[in-house]
Amino acid sequence: TNATATDENVWSDSGITGSITPASTSNKVLIFAVVPCYTGALSETYTSRMMQLALCRGTGVGTVIQSCIYPMGRSLVATSSVQALSVAYVTLVFLDSPSTTSSQTYTIGYKPPANKITVGTCPGDAAWVTCMEVEG
Repeated sequence: TNATATDENVWSDSGITGSITPASTSNKVLIFAVVPCYTGALSETYTSRMMQLALCRGTGVGTVIQSCIYPMGRSLVATSSVQALSVAYVTLVFLDSPSTTSSQTYTIGYKPPANKITVGTCPGDAAWVTCMEVEG
């Protein structure tokens, strides 16, 4: 998956998804996701950069059920011709209670903390969402 975002007000769809159909409405779903991502300073100095990630239920960015902020780098300087990048594998774990026996799709969403920072998923790197049903 290769996707980028520069708007701090909009969750972007990473295209990284996982699906499961719970057998009972009382069962829970354990979601384990690994997301290779990056942040880049476009043309200024930033003392700290964060990647905002969301676990969403539904297609696209759907309903955000959990979000987090992940630190990606500090004291990075970029020029108009050189972009400063930080790359990391971010792991998300969440126990969801969907209360349904209908198929559930979970998608990773993301956005930058400021409009002058670009964030995205790393092209060519493995990313996945694993969903496991927990009897409950």
